[in-house]
Formats: sequence, C-alpha cells, structure tokens
Amino acid sequence: MRIVHISDMHFGQNHFFNPKAGGALSDGRELGRSILADLARMETERTKDAPPISSEAMVEENAPRVIFALTGDFNERCSAPEFKHSAKFLEGFYNSTVFRRTVAPSDIFIIPGNHDLKYAEEDAGDRWGKFVLFYQDHDKKRQTAQNKPLQHFDPRDPLALTRIIDQSDQGLVVAEINSCAYVQKNTVDERRGQIHDDAVYELRQQLKAINAKALRSSIKIALIHHHPVVLPTLYDTDAGYDAVLNSELLLGVLKKYGFHLVLHGHKHAAVTYSYDAVSAWTTDGVQPLLVVAGGSAGSTQKPQEPGACNTYNVINIKWHPSTSQARINIETRGHVATDEEGLPLPSPEWYWKPLRVDDRLLTGSTWLDASKPKTRDWTDEDSPREHARFHELKRLRRNFPCIEIVPSLDKDQAYEGRLWLDGQLDRDDYRPPKRVEWAASRKFFDEIYVCDVDTDPQYRAVFAYYGPTLIQARLIWDDGEELAYIFAHFPREA
Repeated sequence: MRIVHISDMHFGQNHFFNPKAGGALSDGRELGRSILADLARMETERTKDAPPISSEAMVEENAPRVIFALTGDFNERCSAPEFKHSAKFLEGFYNSTVFRRTVAPSDIFIIPGNHDLKYAEEDAGDRWGKFVLFYQDHDKKRQTAQNKPLQHFDPRDPLALTRIIDQSDQGLVVAEINSCAYVQKNTVDERRGQIHDDAVYELRQQLKAINAKALRSSIKIALIHHHPVVLPTLYDTDAGYDAVLNSELLLGVLKKYGFHLVLHGHKHAAVTYSYDAVSAWTTDGVQPLLVVAGGSAGSTQKPQEPGACNTYNVINIKWHPSTSQARINIETRGHVATDEEGLPLPSPEWYWKPLRVDDRLLTGSTWLDASKPKTRDWTDEDSPREHARFHELKRLRRNFPCIEIVPSLDKDQAYEGRLWLDGQLDRDDYRPPKRVEWAASRKFFDEIYVCDVDTDPQYRAVFAYYGPTLIQARLIWDDGEELAYIFAHFPREA
C-alpha cells in the first residue's frame, strides 16, 4: 500500500501558494495540483528504466492501493472562505490517478487540527460547526462510494470525530483521532492535544467489533494532529506540556491492536521515529509503532533551522501478518522555490524534490522465547569436521556470503534477500575477490548480478522472491574461482 501523507496546509493568509500579487488567496487547487504533478513525476522516474508496461499491468487493480492521509490544520483561521479552499483541495484528489490507481473518496482520510475550529468560541457547537460540516460532506462521499450507511455528526460532540474506519475487507483499518476536542482560547488546553478516556473507549469497542483475523491481516494506521510523544525536535517551551494528554492510554490501545503507523502534524517539522516503549513490570510484548511527523505542506511558517522547507510524505508499507513483519519506506518530499543561488523562482518553476528516504523494518521478535540447546564437549571424533571447516575457510580465502531478509515492497514478491560478502579481513590469508556474481534459479530469475570490488567492496545485490530459493555466489580472483551458497528463506511464523 502507498500512503500520501499531507499535513498543515494552512489555507488563508499564511498559505505559501497564495498569489504573490494583489493580496489574493489561493483557492486550494494550486497545492493539490503541485503535489499530483510531483507524484506523476515520481512514477515516471520510478519506471523510466523498467521494461515496457504490459496492457494488463496498466490495469489499476494490479497496482498497490493508494490512500491519502491528511492530518489537520487545513485552515489558518477557520473561516468560511478557507473551508471552501480546503474543500477544493480535497476534491482535487477525487478520481485523480496516482501510481496507476484511481483515488476515490473512500481512499482519503482526514482529521482536524487546532486551526480548524473557532477556538475563541465557548460553545462546542460554535467551535466545531464549520469543521463538522466539512468532515461530514467528505464522509458522505466516502460512505456512498462504499455503499455504507451514512453517519450524522453533532458539532456539540467532537469526541465522535475519533473513530475507526473499517476497510478490513480491503486490508486496511484507519483510526481517525481528534486530538483537538478540548482546544479552546484562554484555557489550559488552548493549543495542546488531548484524548478523552471516552474516545479511547470507543476506539477499543470499534476495534473489538472487527473480525480478529481480518484485523490482524490488515495494515493499521492512526491519524492524529498533535504529536503523541515528546521529542526534543518537536518540543515547544512556550506550550507547557507539549504532547497529547492521555497519549499513554491511546498508544497502549494502538500497540495492543497491532497498529503499524501513527501519522501526525502540528509542528511543521518532518520527523520519523519508532515508539517501542515497554514497561519492565508488565508482560506486554513489544509491538513497535512507527511515528511519522509530517512537516507543513503549505504554511509560510517553517521551523527555524537550515534547510527547512515545506514537505509532504510518500510512504510504502508491506505487512506480513504470518511473521509479524512490516516494512515501511518513507520518502519525504521537499518544496523548492529558489534557484541554486538562493534567489526566488517564479511559481511555475517551483517543484518538489526528495529530501530523505527512511526505510524501517518493524518486527515482533520471538527469538528470546527459543529454548537454549543442550551442549557437549569436543572429542577426537570431531577433528575431521574441524579440519573441514578450516578447509572451507581456505577454499573461499576467508570470504562468505551473508543475507538479510526483509519484506519486499514489490507487490508481486513476498520477501527480498539483501546479499553481501563479508569475511575475516584481519587475517593474513584473507583475499577479497575481484568480482562476485550472484545467481539464483534460471527459471525464475532472468539476470545474474555482477559486483566488482572497485565499485562496491561489499559486493551487494538484492533478490526479490515469492518462494524460498538457494542463491549461488561465484567468487572470482585473478588466479581462480570458487562457489559458495546461501539460502533465501521465508521467516518462520510468529
């Protein structure tokens, strides 16, 4: 699955994509068009060296699903014109084609930010009225597209905006979490996020209602505006306690039900980190969560640090429930509005570029549960086998193939084996080969990977596969060659 994560658009006076002349405001479409154009360029770049795509492969159902996650602060001042711009921004993604998939309203998930409510109003209905209308309009399109019953949202009950969107029949469960229910001017909660026990209770009940097998098989994503964990990068000394109140209870529920990703915004700083805290006096297993803080896609107010710019994220995720392994690849895209000399570019020349790619593997290891094998002492009968081991060291000149197994992000493959050559470099008789050729079954793998010591002294290659396979390493020196083998396995079930 691919996720386009966009946060903190801030349509209004502080929106970066406003026209630069006449004081006019962007109507919401410029930012969306810019992101869609960038996604199209990413797809072109990704496939430029690939073989021609067959007509069958072009069918959208054969491509990974694409969803949009929008984590709040659509607006600057929660005004009616700003919400109109936010609606046009949202509608610009309806029926768009992204990575060979058509995006439907049911593929788009939204939550409020603290700028999306009239925080000076005392009455909850007055504070939340505009956002609830905006949310309900989108939710109606989303539910209609899936032939699901419509739900009415009362603006006097912002807790109801914390809910589970169950698409487990399509391999997806999304928690839309309202961390802004208590944001109100001139109160202790003026800006900070908070999750009420009642909202967490409702999340638990809705998760319990999902078929356990379908829930486990699904990719599970939580959206929240405020950051759930205090980090030095995100800490604001002027805001007091600067993370979500009651976040421990919320994160505990997300971990319990096996969520993979928490996406948020708020501080305009693009940061990725894993949350795997476990108490020493509990027996809870370690279910890591990957937390992705989105920067601001559209605000003029950016972090005061070198290189800070407007950003959004493109996230690829592959989940293997049988082995409790999730691979998550996050590419942060940065907006460029100046030339090489730092001079402003005219808006038609603005573009997005890759800033950083973060590739993570989340796994709940069961290795510590393995029983310790029994042992025995060496005997004279073991000497021939020990000599055989020394012979193998000598034969391969102290070089040996190594492998790391991770989920493959290729939709048609299950895992990938990351191969490299390692050895006892500190021994006098160690001799690195000048070339290594990696090969697997000719029936399933069309190419042999050739690695030269001058270009890559680790001789690295990657094999993506959907069935366990034996991989051969051909080690070549000036005066001869030898063969070695390693097995690309399927990880055992958790």
